[in-house]
Amino acid sequence: MTNNGYIECRPAAVSEDYTITITVEGTGSIASGWAFAGTLWNGETGQEVVGAVSVAITDAANRVITATIAGLNLAALPYYKQHRFEVRRTDDGARTVVAYGVLDLSDPRYTIQAAVLQRVADSLHVPVAQLANEWLSLSAQSLRDATADLTSIIATMGYSGAQIASADQMPIWTERLAAYFTLGRGAALASYDLKAVEWLDPRKMIKDMTALLIGGEPVAPGPSEVGGIGYGMVSAVCEAERRYGRY
Repeated sequence: MTNNGYIECRPAAVSEDYTITITVEGTGSIASGWAFAGTLWNGETGQEVVGAVSVAITDAANRVITATIAGLNLAALPYYKQHRFEVRRTDDGARTVVAYGVLDLSDPRYTIQAAVLQRVADSLHVPVAQLANEWLSLSAQSLRDATADLTSIIATMGYSGAQIASADQMPIWTERLAAYFTLGRGAALASYDLKAVEWLDPRKMIKDMTALLIGGEPVAPGPSEVGGIGYGMVSAVCEAERRYGRY
């Protein structure tokens, strides 16, 4: 990848850091005084995602640098957009562009959102390919809400943020809860009475949990890093959407 070279990236998972290797155009080693910075822009709002990109010189002799896009920032972006990024030199007055391109999250196969959309499609009895584009937006929002709600619930049991993020159960719990929220936001549960909707809520499984599993082994709660009101954090929103449709 060279100076002013276009790069298109498709990360395998939005929860992991994504590293881009760049060879800076030119000859000779990268001097010790050189410095680089990267910028990522939200493809929906056009605003800079502050703190998303860090850049390091990894092989000065061969003019190789790496730009890392943090998974935490990546997970906050819309899954159905392309997000622009660039890497520049910051030590020269011209702020020379070293590389630029797009981070493509428009294909849901590269995220847990694929499993959420499959559950939604199964509930609606249609193929995933026939889901309207609005379901992509709804599922992306619901995935963020599900992650936040589950973290809050389990944190009240005394588990740390690191334990929650590493738990074996988190992917399937997040998938199920995000699908539940998506169906609520899309008014697909409007014909159900409240008791039926509550019965479908996957969070009841967590209330009966005896321990988180990490690597197949049960773990005891560690020092709590996060907290929240726990079970039902966004239930009121979903109940309003279930009854009256989206805001």
